Amino acid sequence: MLEEWFNLSYFHTTFLGFWWNVLYIVPYLGCLFYIIQKKDEVLKQIFVWPFFISLVTIFNPFIMEWVLKKLGWRDRYSRFYWILPVMFLCAFMGAKLIVRQKKGAERNILFLFLLCFLYLCSGRATAIELDDNVYKIDQSVIEVSDMIGRNKDTKNPVVLCDADLYYWLRQYDPSVVLAVSNKVMDLYQFQSASGIDPEEQYKNNKRALSMFTRGVEIDPETANKLLKKNKVQYFVRNTEYYSDYYMDLLDLVYVDKVDGYELYRCNND
Repeated sequence: MLEEWFNLSYFHTTFLGFWWNVLYIVPYLGCLFYIIQKKDEVLKQIFVWPFFISLVTIFNPFIMEWVLKKLGWRDRYSRFYWILPVMFLCAFMGAKLIVRQKKGAERNILFLFLLCFLYLCSGRATAIELDDNVYKIDQSVIEVSDMIGRNKDTKNPVVLCDADLYYWLRQYDPSVVLAVSNKVMDLYQFQSASGIDPEEQYKNNKRALSMFTRGVEIDPETANKLLKKNKVQYFVRNTEYYSDYYMDLLDLVYVDKVDGYELYRCNND
């Protein structure tokens, strides 16, 4: 029943994807438990209470499922784990534990033990594997990036895409040049195409271009002029946007497609 209302599997997958083999969070939880046992009020206020507050808010799937649906941050949710001071607290408590040892030999043994334990917690003991997707970027962004890479005829293609891809595409592939600035893209931030007044396209080109990237079918002549003005070489169409009739009015040539997106080459001659 809960799975029908809340996508609990998403939060489970995100948790495992961020913490790898899960053991990495064990020393952190152990440090928090140690602070609670020692009743150190200062450390509790710095580390323990923020953790519990986060646990019932940003790490609560029953709250965040609704928030993510409203804000559309599902592909960035794993970044909330960065808030946890895992490395700092583990290093601090480890150093504190080592200093308490009176004999040098005991310190060295404890240091080596902690070093090996943290190494085992951070990945596989047999091999270190580098993650190609270190930013946990959505698979659709990777597929679109690969599609552009397969078809581009220049080292740094100028690309126009929708807001869902815009904030991630260049992060995954720095060779891509985005045709619009953050300021232009954010003009209609958190607004869907149905909530944007098409008449605002006539106020200025920035508004016209911004609403175009969010699926508004602006005047085709204006769209073609903006594509040329911004020297767009490739346009990535979200297949949920624009009718086929509207696409035929644009000066574009179909190139390739992946699930949810189509790639077009702009005719800027």
